[in-house]
This record gives sequence, structure tokens and C-alpha cells, in this order.
Amino acid sequence: MDSLVFPILFRILCSYLDQGISIWSFPAREKGFLNSIKEIEKFSGTSFFRRRSTKNLLFSKQCNISNLMKMLIGDESLFGQYLFDQQFAHMGWLGAGLPEAVGGFGGGAIETALIAEQLGRGLVVEPFVAVAVLAAQALLHAGAVSALGALIDGACFVVPALTDAAGPPTRVDSGAGGTPHVTGRKTLVLAGLQADCLLVSATEASGTSLLLLPGQTPGLTRHAYRLIDGTPACDVVLDAVEIDAAMRIGAPGGAAAAIEFAQQHAGVAWCAQALGVMVRAIETTRDYLLQRRQFGVAIASFQALRHRLADMVIAHEQARATLHGALAALVNAAGPGPELARAVAIAKALSGRSGRFIGAQAIQLHGGIGMTNEYVAGHCLKQLMVIDSIAGGTAAQLRALAAGMSATTKEQSA
Repeated sequence: MDSLVFPILFRILCSYLDQGISIWSFPAREKGFLNSIKEIEKFSGTSFFRRRSTKNLLFSKQCNISNLMKMLIGDESLFGQYLFDQQFAHMGWLGAGLPEAVGGFGGGAIETALIAEQLGRGLVVEPFVAVAVLAAQALLHAGAVSALGALIDGACFVVPALTDAAGPPTRVDSGAGGTPHVTGRKTLVLAGLQADCLLVSATEASGTSLLLLPGQTPGLTRHAYRLIDGTPACDVVLDAVEIDAAMRIGAPGGAAAAIEFAQQHAGVAWCAQALGVMVRAIETTRDYLLQRRQFGVAIASFQALRHRLADMVIAHEQARATLHGALAALVNAAGPGPELARAVAIAKALSGRSGRFIGAQAIQLHGGIGMTNEYVAGHCLKQLMVIDSIAGGTAAQLRALAAGMSATTKEQSA
């Protein structure tokens, strides 16, 4: 990338495009972004660009942001990955919840929850929880210090692929020549197309194993799509992918506990992100009710609407209370256990129920504008639905809680 453009220009481009303000005046003589770059390039003694073709494109009539980015880096997915590295790794967010001994910043579940909540408030669709929590915690508890260091630094973009698609589970088998290979299909791999490596779970005779597979491994195919809130995702097909010792994370068959603990960490972080989205929905709805006028007064003065908004706030506080309970259980847990699983399931169940209620009420209280794709209320509901599904779904959490209570009752009566 540095062979195409000086880093300072690329950082400017990334910053402005990431914030969605590429049409704002910046910085030369109150001109638009591209015109400002042209102005700087035209009168500067040195060039931003290292290729004449790119500079010529800048001054052509057909130049736009999309064409310029394609000329600079060639592949839109690389641009997305670069933004993730810049905004997450370089700010230290990927290591905020990891111990200093492995290159992190000494935080824990509370620190990652605080970051996740604010990202939710901003409706950010980049997979912070999947990478910085699920993948990072799985690598940490599996003892993969070198891979974890590369993830924290942004040198290797690692995304987890732990959910099997419908059908046979992903398995490690021995080939004809004795070389082990992995076969299966993973689904809902967030940002899987942009990943440098995939952290794949697979079953073998001795148990569940973790594999760190480079994205270009022969036999590995990725099929990309977008979720309803715009989150990038893909399905991963593993067709007899040969693996070696370097691809294994930890001992063969010994990753089940690390995966379970990482999923509980991620479940809490998903709840925190959903909480941020709920806050955004409530604040947006409150502001609308205060501004919208009917019969000569703000509709926020109508008692029925005030009660609906109060119900949204109550649902939010219920979700926050269960999140705090799950955080307390997670901070005091040395590993996976039934008490932690119960606290996380309660938090996810309340988060899913409250999130869907708040998102739906936000749209209802906005009326017609709340149903438009251009307005934020609908995007809040979409992201809350996606988080609920990724976290396992409210119904699944209630079934798990019911099963746990039934087992406890049987033990006590025995």
C-alpha cells in the first residue's frame, strides 16, 4: 500500500470516508474534499501520489472517491480492513480487555463492555466484539500468545468462525497419506471476507480443537453477504483443507473450555453493545417527541406517549441491570461454570427482549418517518435484531435457563 501513496494522504482519506464526511469543506479555501486534495496537489512542491496514473486520475473529470480508492488500493475489502486496523488496533481497543503480559492494556470485561456500549450507540457495524472479544479471548485461553500479539497490533486480522452451518459438524480427519484435513461449513462469520486468518473450531476424536487458517489456504472458500443492519459477514466452506502443526491452537481436542469461556465473554460484550443501541433509540425518540408538534403543542406532552417512552426506559434499565450482574459474574470467574453461564444467559435474554421492544417502540412513536431507511430509528431495530440473533436468540437463552433450573431441581430432590 505504501508503494502507491504516502501514508498521510491515505490516513486522511480513511478518516474522512470512515466518518462519512467526504463532502464537507476541507481544508483548502472551503472546498469539497476532492477539490481540496486537488488544490493541495496542484500547488504543492511534492506529490501525495507515487504513481503518475493516480495523480492524473485526480485531475480528470471522472474522478470520484470510489475511483480514487480503487486506484490507490485496488480492492474495497482492503480499504475496510485498513479502517478496522486504524480505528480499532491503532487506538488500542483490540487490546483493551487483555492482560499486559500478552501485549494488552491490562483491562478486562468491564473495559471491553464500555467500548462496546459506545460503539453500539454509534451503530457501528464493524465486528469489534467478534474480533476483540471472541477471537481474542479464545486465543488467550488457548495459550496462543504469538497470534494474540499479532491481533492486538493489527498485524493479523483474525475473525472467529465457530458456528457450524446446518448439516454435519466441521471435523478433522486423517487423509489417505496420514495428513490431517478439516472439512465442514461455517456460517455467520463476521467480516470473514476481509480476514487475514480465520479461527476455526473443529471436532476430532479427542474433542474440540481450534485451528488458525490463513484466508488463502487451498480448499477454503468464502461466500460474502451483508446482514440486515449492514454488518459484513460470510459463510466459509472447508473442503478437505490440509492442516499442519503450525495451524493448531493448543492441544488437539483441548479447546472446548477456551471456546466456551470466550463465548461467555462475547455474550456479555454483545449485551453491552445492544445497550448502547437502546440508548441511541431512546434518545432519538425522546428528541423527536419534544420537537414534533400536533394540535399546537409538542407531542411529548401527551400522556400516552410519555408512558410509552417511560416503558422504553424501564426496559433499558432492566437490560442494564442484568448486564451488570453478568459482568460481576464474569469478573469473578476463573473459567466457564454454571453460575457464569446462568448470569450470561439472563443478560442475553433480557437484552434481546428489551432491545426488540425498544426498537419497535422507537419506530412506532416516530410514525411514518420511523419506517424509512434514511432515518436512524429503523437502523437501531435492525442492529438490535442482529445482535440478538448472533448472541444466540432470546428463546434459546430462556430454554437454557429452564433446562438449568430443571436440572437443579432434580439434584435437590434426589
